[in-house]
Amino acid sequence: MKKLLYFLLVLIICTSLIGCEESPIDIWDGTTAKEFEDGDGTKNSPFVIKTSSQFAYMAKCVNEGKYNDSYFVLEKDLDLKGIKWTPIGNRDNPFRGTFDGKEHTVSGLFVDKGYYYTETFHLDERTETQELAFAGMFGYCSSVDIHNLNIKDAKVNSKTAGKGNILSAGVLIGEIREERDSKEISNISNVKVSGSEIFIEYDESSDGMAALGGIVGKSLFGSIKMECVQSEIVIDTSKAGWINNNYVGGIMGWVGDTALECKNIANYSTILFSDNVTNNYAGAFGEIRSIDKAPLLENIFSKVVTTNRYIDISYASFKTNSIAGNLQYNGEPLEFKNLYGCVLPYDENSGFTEPRYELYSFFMASKYPEAVYTEINCKGCDKLPDDHGLDSEIWDLSDKEHPVLK
Repeated sequence: MKKLLYFLLVLIICTSLIGCEESPIDIWDGTTAKEFEDGDGTKNSPFVIKTSSQFAYMAKCVNEGKYNDSYFVLEKDLDLKGIKWTPIGNRDNPFRGTFDGKEHTVSGLFVDKGYYYTETFHLDERTETQELAFAGMFGYCSSVDIHNLNIKDAKVNSKTAGKGNILSAGVLIGEIREERDSKEISNISNVKVSGSEIFIEYDESSDGMAALGGIVGKSLFGSIKMECVQSEIVIDTSKAGWINNNYVGGIMGWVGDTALECKNIANYSTILFSDNVTNNYAGAFGEIRSIDKAPLLENIFSKVVTTNRYIDISYASFKTNSIAGNLQYNGEPLEFKNLYGCVLPYDENSGFTEPRYELYSFFMASKYPEAVYTEINCKGCDKLPDDHGLDSEIWDLSDKEHPVLK
C-alpha cells in the first residue's frame, strides 16, 4: 500500500512538472503588454521580446515615436492567431532600428488595410495630392536592419478607394523610404516567408499604382542589401479593379532609385492578376528602377506561377519574368551572376502552358538605347544546371528543381 501511495505521489509530481514546462510558442490573445521582458534597447542590452503582447507593445511604442535606433531581439516563437495586427512604423514615426529574430518564427500575422496617409506632390505648374497606403508586419521603415526571422502563414490585405492612389504591401515590410540622395542602408538577411498571402482590392477604378512584395512592397532612395532571403507566397491582385500599374514580386514589388544588392535569394511565388490593368510587371522583383545605381544580383533561383499574359504594345505592357518583370537602369554596364528560373503560365481553362525562360526585361531611356550587361552562369530553366555556382554551405541543393536556403 505504501509503495502504491509513493508511486502515485511521484506520478502527480511529475505530471505537475510537465504541466509547468514553458510552451515553445506564445499565442496572442490580442492584448498589449506594458513593458518588454528585459533590456534597455542598446546594442549590448537589446529590448527582449518573449510574448506576442510584448511584440504588440513594440509596435505601439515605435508608432508613438519612441525608441528610434534601438535594438530588439525575439526570444520565442509567436503565434498571432490571425488577430488584426498594427504594422510597426508609420509615416510620422518610421521604424529605424535593428530587429534580430534569433531564428524564431512568427506565424498567423494578419494585416487588414494597414496605414493610410496623404502626400502632396508639386509637378511643374500643378499640385497633386495622393492617398498612399502601406501594410506589412513592419509598415514604414527607414535605415532598418532585420535578420534571422521566419514568417509563416501570414495574410496581408490592402485596400483603398479613389484615383491616384499608391498601395505598398509586403509580408515583412510595406515600404522602405529614405531622403533623396541619402546614403542610408537597410539590411535584410536570413529571412524566410512561407505559406503566406498578399491580397489587394480597390473600391473603384483608379489610375494609381500597387507595389507588392513577398518581403518588401516598395523602396524609394537609399540602399538595400538583402542576403539569404527566401519567399514562398501567393499574391492576389485579381480584385484590384482598373489601375495603371502593378509591380509585383515574390521578393520586392517596386525598387525606386534604390541601390540594390541581392545575394542568395530563393523565390517561389504564385501571382494572380486582373486584366483591368494597363501595366503588369512581375517576377522575383516586379520592377527595379535604379537610375545611376547599378543593381547587384547574384545567386538567385526563382519560379513564378502566374495568370499574367505576356503583352508588350504601345499602350499596355504585361511582363512576367523569373527575375525581374522590368529593369530600368541608365548607367555603367551591369554584371549578373548565377541567376536561374522560369515562369509557369497558368490558364484557368487550359491549365499550365509552356514555361517561359526570360530572366528579365529592360526599359532604357532614349539616351541609353541599349542595355549593356554581362551574364555569368545565368540561364532560364526549371532545374539548376550542374555548373550552377551556388554554395552548398548556404543552399540545400538536394532537389535541383526546388533549391532552398538552409
